[in-house]
Amino acid sequence: MKRHHPSRRGTIIVLSAFMLAMLSIIAALCMNSAYVALAKTEMRLATDAAAKAASITYGLTGSIDAARLRGRQICQRHSVAGAPLQIRNIDVTFGSATPMPNGRYQFTADGTPTNSTQVHASFVRRVGGVSALPALGQFLDREDFELEETSIATRVDNDICLVVDRSGSMAWDLSNDPYSYPGELNGRSIIQNYFLKPHATLSRWAALQSSVDTFLTVLNTNPYHPRVSLVSYASNFEFGLFNSTVSSIDQPLTINFDDVRSKLATLATKPLIGNTNIAAGLRDGIATLTEQGGSRPNATHNLILLTDGIMTQGDDPVALAALALSQNIKVHTITFSSQADQVLMQQVATAGGGSYYHAPDAATLHAIFQQLAETLPAMLVQ
Repeated sequence: MKRHHPSRRGTIIVLSAFMLAMLSIIAALCMNSAYVALAKTEMRLATDAAAKAASITYGLTGSIDAARLRGRQICQRHSVAGAPLQIRNIDVTFGSATPMPNGRYQFTADGTPTNSTQVHASFVRRVGGVSALPALGQFLDREDFELEETSIATRVDNDICLVVDRSGSMAWDLSNDPYSYPGELNGRSIIQNYFLKPHATLSRWAALQSSVDTFLTVLNTNPYHPRVSLVSYASNFEFGLFNSTVSSIDQPLTINFDDVRSKLATLATKPLIGNTNIAAGLRDGIATLTEQGGSRPNATHNLILLTDGIMTQGDDPVALAALALSQNIKVHTITFSSQADQVLMQQVATAGGGSYYHAPDAATLHAIFQQLAETLPAMLVQ
């Protein structure tokens, strides 16, 4: 005879139903969790892209309105939780980002220089400001979820001015001896050599040209196109048919580096004459890196000042470097040859918030310019 146990059979049915319900709840929780994680990733990708696009647009146009519009357009192209992501103008803010010791950047809204864009996104444009969960929300006491993300893009553009010495000593050779001219000019009359163009390969000017050429070649590999201007200085000088001006802006800011090379080459076709008015060159260099000089409002501004001698006239370049720093322009200095005033140029770099370099020879000068090109890049960092 078989015995029947209806109570046990009923217990198994109840337990199975309970376990099925629990498995359904666990599956729903997993599904909802994955859905929220996916939406979070989608929103993060959207805000990252929008912040970068807005930052680049502002860097190229200088227009906050155009940058905000671009950020909103990029967000709307991204679908988050099944719908295009919409943001408002007030969700795109601009400010300054500064590097911290831990390698991260700290964003300050409305700070200067304006080099960063912050994009904040949420479900504020959706009905109720939330999005529905896909599974069993009514049984989990949670039918929808909120989500928000913030991205900050910092575009570190660079506007760079090269301020170079074109006084008479730049035609000397690389021996560090005063009034020593290279090549076929060696041993000839100093007066005669003074009114000849610099030697094409063995003069200090030739070493400068070669170093700047490397500097521009390295910069040209940067995808965000740093811009470079050129200023040269000496002193006001006139002798018969020969003359020089104290300082000249030879090339305004440009992304066409061949223009800079061409201006340096043109200067090499004439005698390098006159004394050394460092402040005059520094003043013109600062002028090219202001908004009036065409510099971009959100760019990092760097001025590289080179001399091979001692200041013989003009006002205080240290005070001018401090003025440049107050206008968000860093001043880096290079002394070339043992005749240069290394102490003064160190003081100028310190006052200008930049770095000081000394080049006793052409090889060192070349290495310095290459290092500067590699360490002053335009970057897009998150």
